[in-house]
Amino acid sequence: MKKTRLNSATDGINDALRLQRGLYTSRNPTRKWLHTSRLQWLIDTAGRYFPPGAKGPVIDIGTGCGILLPALSRHFESVIALDLETEFLKQVKTGFKENKAMQWLAGDARFLPIRDNVADLVVCAEVLEHIDSGLVCLKEIYRVLKPGGILLLSTPQPFSLLEITAGILLRRPVISLVRKIYREPVLPTGHINLMTSRRLNESLARIGFTVLEIHKSGLYLPGLAETSARFAQRLAAALNTRLFNTKLDFLLWTQFFVAGKPAAGRGRPRPAKEQP
Repeated sequence: MKKTRLNSATDGINDALRLQRGLYTSRNPTRKWLHTSRLQWLIDTAGRYFPPGAKGPVIDIGTGCGILLPALSRHFESVIALDLETEFLKQVKTGFKENKAMQWLAGDARFLPIRDNVADLVVCAEVLEHIDSGLVCLKEIYRVLKPGGILLLSTPQPFSLLEITAGILLRRPVISLVRKIYREPVLPTGHINLMTSRRLNESLARIGFTVLEIHKSGLYLPGLAETSARFAQRLAAALNTRLFNTKLDFLLWTQFFVAGKPAAGRGRPRPAKEQP
């Protein structure tokens, strides 16, 4: 019985890793674009705030399949990949055997096993929505950042078209049909803590962060994305830029925050306005 449970857990980890990796090479143009564009925004934004060869360390919280690690390890001298699942770290680590920039750390995002005031940059991409106490995680990030350090955060918007559609189509027995349509690994999202942009903005300011940038992206067009392939992706990308910074940008899937931990002596910050 114990061995059966262990095999089941391993299969679950492998399924999750296959799903994560497959999102960035998906045969469905919209699915691929939603994830690769988010990844590129995070990489580009890290590059805007830190020059190549920055010392770091940078902490990638919830590193998962390690999709951000190649870019981070090229840009920073020191990178800490942290995940709750040790099996994730074991599998991802095999691709970085000769990379001296990398450190591997098993730990809970709510109780980071890291000293105060250590990190220049913390990346928390698609993690908060999986944690029932996201504010605790944000407070921990604030604690481990150096004064003047930066948080790059991405998390889904609760009322986006994708989240609403996923809430319907990724339930049993409908998910079986979705898998047949995509012909790729499809799992329930596991999103248990979706925060609105306003709530997240206010929460970051209340913790002590200065919110420097807010960005939103990722339009999903239900049905059209599955039936019209490349046309749907091009249309979604075009509409995406028109919707951002309007009253309808809650329909976009992902919200991005760039938040700084103020240097000593500065007053408590106010929530930021959204920026393109």
